[in-house]
Amino acid sequence: DSFCRETKPYDPPEDVQTVIEGVCREVIPNEVRSQKWFEVSLKDPNVKFKVLSKCAEVLDYSVPNSLLYLMHTVADAVKFYSTPIRGITSYDQLVQKSDNLPQNLHVIADPIRFNPETDTFFGGISAYPFNDQRVKGLRAKRKYPEIKGHFKWPDV
Repeated sequence: DSFCRETKPYDPPEDVQTVIEGVCREVIPNEVRSQKWFEVSLKDPNVKFKVLSKCAEVLDYSVPNSLLYLMHTVADAVKFYSTPIRGITSYDQLVQKSDNLPQNLHVIADPIRFNPETDTFFGGISAYPFNDQRVKGLRAKRKYPEIKGHFKWPDV
């Protein structure tokens, strides 16, 4: 999926096939009797919604919108719900494994920021004294404070 998007972690239960079979027998009993339960088609949007929403309720994990188009049969849902999901981004995985990375690869976990009030390396003088260090994104705003530049309007 996307590079910087965190997702909810999911660890499938051992009896995931049995759980989904029970969901199918409960939600769409007519289709399950006529054929094998894992071959039931999910092309009908109403059937797809009923099966996947009940699976999400029972297994406490829903199929992301970006993967709904892959759900053609119940077997596809079983395949999705049988796959464990770590829930962390690829970049965070690199940060966690930074001890095992090749010597020519270095990963910086947090951005390097200059705060003129606390950093004394350049005597508190910023390279961009009039620019604010804006933080974009809700997750980043919780993590990093915005640093205001020292712009003063001139007296005219």
